[in-house]
Amino acid sequence: LAFLNVVENVMAYRRQKVDATSEWGRYADQPAARGMALSLLMMKLVPYAVLPIIIEKFTGKETESGDNYSANGYTSKAEYKSST
Repeated sequence: LAFLNVVENVMAYRRQKVDATSEWGRYADQPAARGMALSLLMMKLVPYAVLPIIIEKFTGKETESGDNYSANGYTSKAEYKSST
């Protein structure tokens, strides 16, 4: 049992060296380190949230603001009406 615990700790250490956010238990005793890891993760995700908005603005293609047909899998109001 103790041997398995040592092996699991070594494997967790190796995973955490690759990706600091892979296991949040590591940051339980250091909230500032957890906050920094979360901030770094958010900085990695921000371009994926902002880029579509920028592309939409420059290409002039906008979603239909009044109707939310895309949430149901339709790309336009005409496609929705033709399916019913």
